[in-house]
Amino acid sequence: MRRKALLSACFLILLTLLCACSQGKKTGDAAAVYSALEKTGVLPSMIPMTADELYDLTGIAPEDYTDAACYEASDGLLADEVLLFTASDLDAAARIENALHRRLDSKAAEAEGYSPEQFAVIKKGFIAKSGLNLCLIVSPEADRLKSVYGEYR
Repeated sequence: MRRKALLSACFLILLTLLCACSQGKKTGDAAAVYSALEKTGVLPSMIPMTADELYDLTGIAPEDYTDAACYEASDGLLADEVLLFTASDLDAAARIENALHRRLDSKAAEAEGYSPEQFAVIKKGFIAKSGLNLCLIVSPEADRLKSVYGEYR
């Protein structure tokens, strides 16, 4: 009887520790994370990218991710972009991260000479990686979107 009580107490302690380590992150796939970002109301009208368009822009191959939500501003003069991924493995996560850095650098180089306003927006952009989850978010409200993204990843 004492042994069962001791095991039950150990189990409850372990369960409490596991719950405390979860940090209260919300869960959701890439589409759910994008929806939360969209609900902030700070993104302009956005259009989804196809896998082919994404590959052409970034070089990220579909086999490198198991889930993605990728959007760009429908107004081609705006730099806003949201790329969310769950990589298929750690090697793919490294490839995606490198591609996201190249994408951000490319956007900056493209805008620097002709659109100082959009260049400033791109400079506010960020890349985040947590395990297999990665993102690139470019927006004038990047700090606000980073906070929302952080609730999920």
